Amino acid sequence: MKILPLTCLEKDPLNEEAYLDTDVSNLAESMKNIGFFGDLVAYPIEGEKYRIESGHRRYDAAMLADITEVPVFKLNPKMQSLAESGNYSWAILSQASQLNDFQQNMLYRKITMQGSIQSAVSGNWIKDEIDKAKCIKKDYVYSVYREEKPDHPEVKEKTKFRHKDGYKRIEKSYDFLKSAFEDDSIIKANRLEDCLSILIEMQDNLNDYITEIKKN
Repeated sequence: MKILPLTCLEKDPLNEEAYLDTDVSNLAESMKNIGFFGDLVAYPIEGEKYRIESGHRRYDAAMLADITEVPVFKLNPKMQSLAESGNYSWAILSQASQLNDFQQNMLYRKITMQGSIQSAVSGNWIKDEIDKAKCIKKDYVYSVYREEKPDHPEVKEKTKFRHKDGYKRIEKSYDFLKSAFEDDSIIKANRLEDCLSILIEMQDNLNDYITEIKKN
């Protein structure tokens, strides 16, 4: 979440029509007394500007109440593209705005990969993946292993973490992928288009990973 000045925000023209005649005077009066409450969901556009996807009434009320800064959950452009596609529930995808940019990119990859396997991706599946993404750390990938809970309630469930060696996994994956391009591997004509889509997606993902690694 970021605290942004109202001058950095603009309303989505499509959503603005839906709230055109909405009276926010009572909401604005409440904000004058107790300050801004709630939050907005927005996504970056050109420069330092953000376009509001959710929270138009709160934005208008804040303007009337002369509030200059508001809390904003940011949805990155990749996740916004999924929302605009109309193939996924906006109500579910908007929850991803609570994730950081790295977590949103990871979530985007999982959703698009799942979408390439199945014709439809359920909202419940996306919601579960959002919850999982909250556990993803930028500096390492980890797995959580829980021992089975004993019958004795006084014995607490134990949790332990094991870090995975990212270099070894990348090296192994590279060798495996390279073998797919050897002379003994055949890609059937009816799968060429699917294969190309996967490779292009993989290329985009690799570029994102390389950018993240260079930042460190």
